[in-house]
Amino acid sequence: MTVWQGSRTLCEASPMHRSDQANAPAGASRAPGGPDASEGEAIATGDGVDARGDGADASAVAAPSASALSGSEPSASLPSAEWERRVADAWAGIDAYTDQHGEAAFRDLIGSLAAEQPQGSAPADFERASSFDSTGHPDLAVPLYESALRAGLTGERRQRAVIQLASSLRNLGRPEESVALLTPELGAPQGQLDDAVRAVLALALTDLGRAREGVGHVLTALAPHLPRYQRSMGNYARLLTEQDH
Repeated sequence: MTVWQGSRTLCEASPMHRSDQANAPAGASRAPGGPDASEGEAIATGDGVDARGDGADASAVAAPSASALSGSEPSASLPSAEWERRVADAWAGIDAYTDQHGEAAFRDLIGSLAAEQPQGSAPADFERASSFDSTGHPDLAVPLYESALRAGLTGERRQRAVIQLASSLRNLGRPEESVALLTPELGAPQGQLDDAVRAVLALALTDLGRAREGVGHVLTALAPHLPRYQRSMGNYARLLTEQDH
């Protein structure tokens, strides 16, 4: 789900992947992954959210099931603060990996860090997924996001995984699955990535010919940030989404 320059998609480096994350408890929720994987995860920063990968065959990717979101028991051992710091440092330097060789080197770096964790580690699978996503390979990221969610990914990483998975599915031409993943998030407890949920949902709805509903979600996300007309914009947003149901 990477939103990056060049071949990168929606995964960006989120604050969770910055060095200051080392000061927070492992698994603690942080600010949105904003633009995506360089921020660790990848939510559009402003460079556009449209990396469609390298033309991989979307049909080769298994469709996520409801169980992909339910998860199992969280991994017995969470990564250490020191590991989180090194992961954050790696993501902070992603812009230094500019060409295809560099992107491969970045994936290797994240892969080596992930390999330090026990097999089946949800955070490790998420980081590997984000590294593929952020370098234009959503087809390879999707199964890893699903694996991380099934393994019981928690906290902000869980929501980021859902958002990034949904964005990757959309980029692979599977917007229906994207909508199915994101819609339940609208009723989840509020968090710092709520606007990102609605932004990616709006894109998927637009791909499905439901642009009016998509605009409603965009207005819902935008309205609270306006200096004036918040109530009016919120009402307009509600009308747009309700009329399409």
